[in-house]
Amino acid sequence: MIKPSVLLIGVDEDIKQLLENIFSKITITEISLDLQSIQNVSREISPCFILTNSPNTIDSFSCLELSKLLREKFDQLPCFIYFKTKEGFQTNLLENNGFNEVFLLPSDHLQLQACLSSILSTFSQGTISLYRSVKLIDILPGDTLNFDTSLYLPKNKKYIKLSNSGESLDLERIERVKNHDFSTIQVTLNQLGEFYAYTADRLKKISNSDISATEKSDRLKLAIRDLMRNLFNDQDATEESGKEIMKDCSAIVKSYILQESNSDWYHKIEQVLGQNGDHYSHAGNVSTLAVLFGIGVGVGNSEDLAIAGLLHDIGITELPFNIQNTLPEKMNSDELTEYKKHPELSVNLIKSRKILVSDQVTKLILEHHELFCGDGYPHQLAGNSISKESQIVTIADRFDELTNARDPSIKSLSPSKALKKLMEEQYEVPSKIKYNPELLKEIVALFS
Repeated sequence: MIKPSVLLIGVDEDIKQLLENIFSKITITEISLDLQSIQNVSREISPCFILTNSPNTIDSFSCLELSKLLREKFDQLPCFIYFKTKEGFQTNLLENNGFNEVFLLPSDHLQLQACLSSILSTFSQGTISLYRSVKLIDILPGDTLNFDTSLYLPKNKKYIKLSNSGESLDLERIERVKNHDFSTIQVTLNQLGEFYAYTADRLKKISNSDISATEKSDRLKLAIRDLMRNLFNDQDATEESGKEIMKDCSAIVKSYILQESNSDWYHKIEQVLGQNGDHYSHAGNVSTLAVLFGIGVGVGNSEDLAIAGLLHDIGITELPFNIQNTLPEKMNSDELTEYKKHPELSVNLIKSRKILVSDQVTKLILEHHELFCGDGYPHQLAGNSISKESQIVTIADRFDELTNARDPSIKSLSPSKALKKLMEEQYEVPSKIKYNPELLKEIVALFS
C-alpha cells in the first residue's frame, strides 16, 4: 500500500485536529515556519503536497517571500497556505505568485479537507479510502449503481457499507435510511466520477437537465465561497469593489436561489438537506429556505430575503479563531458575549466593504437572532417590534442548523423532526416563546 507523505510548515495543533481524518492516514514531515528551516529541508523528501501557515508580522518575512522559497525548493508540488485571520488574506495575489490555493480558516475547513483528500486519493491510487457526501435524492431506487455506497455514523465515526458496485438500493432500503434521518450517503473519492456519470445519464432520461442535486449544491457553495473570498480580501475597499461584490451576490441569488423558487417547494427543501454544516452551505441554505418560507406564507421580498440569508453571518469572521471554531452551546460566558456581536459585525463589514444593500436587508441581518419573547440579541427586541421578514430568516437559520448539523458527532434531523423540534423549543417555556406564533404556525402548515 502506498502511504503518502506531506510537508507541514508551522501548522497549528488545532488545524491538525480539524484535519485529523486526513493526517491519521499519512506520513508527516513537520518543520517550523522560518526561512532557515525551509532552506534546510532536504530536497530528497517527496511529499505529495505542502501545507503552510501564513507568516505574521513577527516572522519578518512575507507570504510572497515564503512562496518564492517554496517554489525554488519544490517547483512542481501543490502548495497551500492558510490564514486564521483576514490580515494578509489576498487570494488573487498569492495564487498568482506560487500558491495553488489560499484558505481562510475555519470557514474554509471543509474546502481544505476536500482539496487535500482529492490529492491523497489520487496519489494513493484509491488505496486510502476517503469519502464524499452525495445526496440520497440523486439515487433512484432499483437502479444498478457502478459505485459503492456507504453510510457515515457520526457518533461512532465509522462508515458502514450500504451497497457494492453492481448492486442497487431498493426502495425499502432507501426508506429505511431516510427514516433514520440520513439525507446523504457516502461515495469514495476514487468513484466520484462514476456517481456523476450515473446522475447525468439518469437525468438526461427524465428531464432536460443533467445537473444532480449534489452538483447544484456544489456549484452554489463554490459561488458563495468565491463571493466571500472577495468580500474578506485584505485590501482597500472602493465603491467599485463594493459594486462588484453586490453584483456577484445578485448573480448568485438570481442563478441559484430564485431560479426555481416557484417549483415544488418541498422538493427544493429536500435539495438543501444533507450538507456538512459549513459556513458556505449554511449561507446558501438559509438564503434558499428564507425565500421558500417567504413565498409559502406570502411574506417579504424574495430578493431581500435571499441576500440577507447569504450575508447574515459574515460578521462571524471578525471574531477570534477559537470563537469561530466553537459551537455557541459550548462557549463560556465571555465567548458567548463576543459571539452575540456578530449581527452588528456583519452589518459593519458590509458598510466597510462599501456594499450597497437595501435598508430592509440590513434590518433582516441585524434582527435574525432576535426572539419574540425579547431574549434575543443584539437589541432584545420583542413581539411585533421584530418584523415578520426577520423572523422568517430566524426560522430558516434554525431549521438549517437542525437539518444540517455543524457538529459531526450530532446527527442531522429530517424536516419533520426539525419542525417538531422547533415547536418543542417554541413552547418549552410558555412565557418565553421564541418565534412569531402566527408565522411559525403558517410555516409548519406548509409541510402538512
